[in-house]
Amino acid sequence: MNIRHTFAVAVVVTGAVVACTSGTGSTGGPSDSSGFITQFCDLFTPCCQKAGKPTDGATCRAFYTAFTGASQYDAQKGGDCLAEVRAQQSSPTYCEGLNGASPSCKKVFKEASTGSALPGADCTKDSDCASSLEGEVNCASSYGSGGAESKACQVEIEGKEGDMPCVGTRSGSTTIGGSSFGSGDAGPPRPPAKGYVCDVAKGVYCDSKTTACAKVSDVGGACETSNSYACVKTAICDFATKKCIDRLAVGADCSKNSGACADKSSCDSTTKKCVAGLADGAACTSGSQCESDRCVNSKCGDTGSDDLSVQLLCGK
Repeated sequence: MNIRHTFAVAVVVTGAVVACTSGTGSTGGPSDSSGFITQFCDLFTPCCQKAGKPTDGATCRAFYTAFTGASQYDAQKGGDCLAEVRAQQSSPTYCEGLNGASPSCKKVFKEASTGSALPGADCTKDSDCASSLEGEVNCASSYGSGGAESKACQVEIEGKEGDMPCVGTRSGSTTIGGSSFGSGDAGPPRPPAKGYVCDVAKGVYCDSKTTACAKVSDVGGACETSNSYACVKTAICDFATKKCIDRLAVGADCSKNSGACADKSSCDSTTKKCVAGLADGAACTSGSQCESDRCVNSKCGDTGSDDLSVQLLCGK
């Protein structure tokens, strides 16, 4: 498992007050990994209490200490992670599944690397690649139509409008992209030595047609792409006019586009009307039916002790 994605997967934000259990580095975060892990795990206390699980943080600390091992700790990202998680404390969905993961949390730890491969050079794994001051370095992949794969070290740089080539779109804790595909018999294209990640939170997304970071359009703006990030969250692209339009309200006809209903609503497969999402605890068959977008064990919302994150971070 890749260390740089682990904290994004496991973050279940809570309303805890972070205890100052370790010194603070000059960059603003705890000065060492153990201090960060302690403060990070303290954030889970209310979620553990809500689930009726131990609240001493012992399981959480043991899990992350063992998992991160000899990985390199970034105090700056540690401070950013804790700050971003605290900023989400007022959300009523803190303890409901894995929503709200902080983008910085997935960068707190990085696999220890003795690699010397420069950007553009062959690699088989991330640790083959030498670090770069320009950004995070990964062993990127591209694929040919026949299934052939090409791998090369790639620096990921935070992108702004117009930057190219873009290699992914970041939305919250998730980055979509990172692989490229070729066609014909020419074989897989070589991953670019440097690529830009376009962050929706900064108003840009990766347009696969132009391979550049493009501006996310508001209602009325142009959207000549099928990319779901081309319009703001409250809008959707109307392919007839190639403009962003408001999403459909509850009760509206969604027969022409089942994905056009407003946030926390869905298109009923029988009536073809937008219906409000089901509340936590209601019976469900898919996450799209639920207001929380989570359907676990045929029920909407928080899964309590059945949630894997609760097991990992609180214990049994």
